[in-house]
Amino acid sequence: ANDVLKGTTKEYDYSGQLVRKNRIENSENHGIKEIFSNGKLTQISYFLHDNHTGPYISFYPDGSKNYEGYVINNSQYYTTKSY
Repeated sequence: ANDVLKGTTKEYDYSGQLVRKNRIENSENHGIKEIFSNGKLTQISYFLHDNHTGPYISFYPDGSKNYEGYVINNSQYYTTKSY
């Protein structure tokens, strides 16, 4: 049996609204992860072999950018631009 997960996962809240969408490779978060609130995109971030690493963008409820930054290995967060 092949228990390795691969593809796009989607998580919904109790009312059926999408709250999270992310890519899985070899059963690990790998690629783009999107977070939603009330059906609207609030954050985009990137994962590399289950490590939160790479650029991230946060959005206001109206869809405009709040801030951008960069994360290294789940722990070092740098805000590079605020709007």
